[in-house]
Amino acid sequence: IDFTITVTDKDGVRQTGLLPTAFIVKEDGVEKNKTVEALAIPLAVSVALALDYSGSMGELDGQVITDMKTASKNFIDQLNAGNGDEAAIINFSTTVVLAQTYTTDQGVLKATIDNGYSGDRSQTHLYDATYKAIEVTFPRDATHSHAVVVLTDGEDYGGVGLPGSVKTLAEVIDYAKAKGVPIFTIGLGNAQTMILNQMANETGGQYFYAPASSQLYAIYQKIADILTGQYKVTYTQSPNGAIRTLNVLVDIGGLGNLQGVVTRQISGCPFP
Repeated sequence: IDFTITVTDKDGVRQTGLLPTAFIVKEDGVEKNKTVEALAIPLAVSVALALDYSGSMGELDGQVITDMKTASKNFIDQLNAGNGDEAAIINFSTTVVLAQTYTTDQGVLKATIDNGYSGDRSQTHLYDATYKAIEVTFPRDATHSHAVVVLTDGEDYGGVGLPGSVKTLAEVIDYAKAKGVPIFTIGLGNAQTMILNQMANETGGQYFYAPASSQLYAIYQKIADILTGQYKVTYTQSPNGAIRTLNVLVDIGGLGNLQGVVTRQISGCPFP
């Protein structure tokens, strides 16, 4: 079994230079012998950016939209096209628009972000947009690391007391988990923190909160750091085809209070 993992502190700052002894891998509670290597050349990244253009984000020429565009274009600049890093752009409000399919061409991606969204802005189809982002991200090249980054300042909304999306929160989370695509969520202003936290935590992503749009630039920078700084972990699994529970604990310096753990359900190797 091979998988990649990124380690950050509570502020989202990437932790580099960790020794293999800092990692503990358990499958169904049984510790496994493993190898860990810091990837000198990170895996290529396939990441879909979903950008909220609903009316609550302000006028199209307003500061919030401007800050969102600037921050997301900086994110594109952090990708390494020469390493195969690629991105797609999805704009959403009342409709969900795949504005740009996956490409390594950063000029095209940034021009797409500048073009924005011209549709109706009275609703927020957050779940449909996130589902679409997962859909276009998988399947991509199996050698790539995959992720979805979603920015919104609200919640799924189709009118007072009405959902906007056809898809539900549970369907989005289940789909992301089934495809192995982590969702990184950014909540701006009055965004529904609980929902965005759940979406990120249950899929292996991370939630970031921005009280003001001026903070988006730094948040997108942190996400870029996370996606491009990885460790590769390898261990041997006994085949039986069952669903397994994989726990990875990172203990920095063996101090106990500087540790974190992540849990995922994985499919076991088939019978030999």
